Amino acid sequence: MRVLIRHVVRRPGGVVERSDQVFDGETLTVGRATDQTISIPNKGLPLEHSEILAKGKHLSIRANPGCVMFVNGEQVDHSRLAPGDLIEIGSHRLMVSDPPDLYAQV
Repeated sequence: MRVLIRHVVRRPGGVVERSDQVFDGETLTVGRATDQTISIPNKGLPLEHSEILAKGKHLSIRANPGCVMFVNGEQVDHSRLAPGDLIEIGSHRLMVSDPPDLYAQV
């Protein structure tokens, strides 16, 4: 799967910083460790929290055992994802969006 990861950080004074990262691979990983595809700097999170996988034409997320996450406000250990879905891990939010023109839908 090919995914565009857009990091958005809101700084004091209303300054918004954006940076993009392209991921090509089978499994996108999320956690506190620096080797994760999406590294979340939160000491309260495990090094390896969850995985986002492509299943056919759909994305899904699966938390590792004992990890907590919310999808659209509901605590889950796994979920199928669609554009507009909001994933909350610790104090961080991940939004699933439609792909830009240069990226094909999974």
